Amino acid sequence: MSQDTEEYKQPRTVISQPLEIVEDFRLQMGTINYNYQFGHFFFGSSGLMDLISQFNIWLKDIMEEKLPTDTTTKYKIPPQLPQEQVLEMKQLWYGGDEQRNIKPAYLYQMRNRHQDILKQRIIFKIPAKLTAYESIWQFPALMHFNPKSKTKDATDQRILLQEEVAFDIAWDGYDPDQLADVVKYKKTDGANEIAIFTSDEEIMQSEAETMEVGRKFYHKVIRLLLLEFNPRRHFVFYEMKKILRTYQKLKRIQGALREMGQANDFVVS
Repeated sequence: MSQDTEEYKQPRTVISQPLEIVEDFRLQMGTINYNYQFGHFFFGSSGLMDLISQFNIWLKDIMEEKLPTDTTTKYKIPPQLPQEQVLEMKQLWYGGDEQRNIKPAYLYQMRNRHQDILKQRIIFKIPAKLTAYESIWQFPALMHFNPKSKTKDATDQRILLQEEVAFDIAWDGYDPDQLADVVKYKKTDGANEIAIFTSDEEIMQSEAETMEVGRKFYHKVIRLLLLEFNPRRHFVFYEMKKILRTYQKLKRIQGALREMGQANDFVVS
């Protein structure tokens, strides 16, 4: 996955926006696929999330056309894209967002008495009750995992995100000596530099938050998020294509019947 940049670049060509809605969606979907195929995951996903919102607005409009079921495929255009998958994609992509009324996704973990992880998975609702061996942790927004620093530079254990993460989670797996020597978490005490953290307990009890996270944390969390996000985006994208194919087919049939003076035969009873 390549690092996407937010720097503005002057386009070499001007791309006109089609006035015909299906052609407009096809152009956007082609651009999204292009970004995914060439490793620009964050650009592709940002475009897809915007397109989902546009698509759902359009679906509400075409419901008034009362298009029938495709008699060949038995497929009927739905009033909205798959609601559960879209909502979970929003939870993963936007994280907890009160303005959009979106709740976050969580990492659920079950551990034994030695604190070894026995089971973990991403969940989209907070359980009613947790045992002493269960815990949940709120994921940052996937959109904020677009790193501001290189992710393949093995000489630097730090990766800069766009959202703050609890310090003990961001640097899970690093002991105080590693944080001081490798990551340079030190403070000045007179003429000397000393480690900020002197024990694992101090790290665990810290209430600090940081946008500089450990490489281990980044690759573990991005992997978990992508395992959940990618199947849903593939499913929703496929549904978009089915809707557009069906819409074009039904409109062609409707046009042909109108020319023959049989448009009324096409109305759903």
